[in-house]
Amino acid sequence: MDLYVVRHAQPHRISAGTGGADPALTELGRRQAAALAEWFAGDPDRLPTRIVSSPMLRARETAEPLSAISGIGIDVDPRLAEFDIGASEYVPIEAMPGDRIARVEKALLTGEWGSHRFDPHEFRERVLNAFTDIAAGADGRPAVVVCHGGVLNVFLCDLAGAEPGVFFEPVYTSISRVVRSPAGPLEIASLNLAPHAAPDLAL
Repeated sequence: MDLYVVRHAQPHRISAGTGGADPALTELGRRQAAALAEWFAGDPDRLPTRIVSSPMLRARETAEPLSAISGIGIDVDPRLAEFDIGASEYVPIEAMPGDRIARVEKALLTGEWGSHRFDPHEFRERVLNAFTDIAAGADGRPAVVVCHGGVLNVFLCDLAGAEPGVFFEPVYTSISRVVRSPAGPLEIASLNLAPHAAPDLAL
C-alpha cells in the first residue's frame, strides 16, 4: 500500500473577523494543485484509487484537480481538519514573524494558537483515528490524503515514534509517502518532497 500524505496548496491570508476563517487557494495555489495532479497522472502506478481530503476549503481545492484528472471522487473526512478550524483569521505560517516552528510546536502541545483555543489531545486522537481508518480501508493501491501541516505532523510523528510536536515543516503540496507491506506495519518512505514543483511555483 502507498499512502501519499499531501499538504494543501497556498491559500489566501484572511484577517481577523467574526470567526471561521476558511481561505480558498490563491492563483499560485491553484497552479500548485494542478502541477500536483499532473505528477500523479504521469505514472499509472501512482494514480490513486482513493482521494481523501480535509473538509477545509484549502485542502478540498487542492484535491479537486487530482479528482478531475483521475476521475475519482473526493472523500471528505472531517477528522482531517486542521487545529485552526473555527479560528477568526488565517495567516500562512511562512508569513509569521519569529520562530514559526516554535509557534506550531506550542500549539500542538498546549492548544493555544493566537486567540484560538483547541484541545490538543482531542486533535491528536481524531487525526490518528482518521489515518488508522484510511489505512485499514486501503485496497493495496495508492491513496492520497490532502490535509494540513499540523495534521500530517501528528500522524508522521506518531508513525516515527517521535514525541508529539513538529516533525518537519511541510512545503505547499509536498508529498510524504507512507508504505505498508501485506504483513508489515506502516513505514515512512519519504518526507516533504515536491517532485512536481517547477521553479515558478515557489513552493
